[in-house]
Amino acid sequence: MGTRIPGTEGRYAAAEARDERAWKAYEQAMSLPVRIINLTPHVVRVRSAEGGYVEYPPSGNVARVSMTHTATRRLADAESCVVPTYRATYGEVEGLPEYDWQSRAYRPDSDYDVSEYTGARYIVSAMVAAAIMADTAATTRRDLLVPATGHPDCERRNGQVYAVPGFIIQ
Repeated sequence: MGTRIPGTEGRYAAAEARDERAWKAYEQAMSLPVRIINLTPHVVRVRSAEGGYVEYPPSGNVARVSMTHTATRRLADAESCVVPTYRATYGEVEGLPEYDWQSRAYRPDSDYDVSEYTGARYIVSAMVAAAIMADTAATTRRDLLVPATGHPDCERRNGQVYAVPGFIIQ
């Protein structure tokens, strides 16, 4: 903690009180139910704390990162098969609803109204989340959930992800 300037104690106390109100509102909001909408083309299974599974079926809408492909060269493999290669250029994210600050985000500058924390959360691929977070205008987006497929407790069956232990949040 830095040195406080004499006569500013009231401001520090006000800031600490505001932070305490924000934390309490955040804790209360985290206990509220939210709608979780799966924007991937796959069923996402999450292992519940009770040992069962919660399934989120595809919503029918898929969030994707647009991309264009430019042919680069061809490779010859060991069997003399010629394999083309491409350079991918990633573009805009498609199929993701607009971000609504009022209903989906934790806003530390708000009046700590818990209703601001309700709304939808969207299950998206790691690629979609990375593209959104790379966009400097969208780095504060807090409504995205990415299945934790790289987590050591991720359950695999026949080499495929069957269930994740939870979500990665941004």
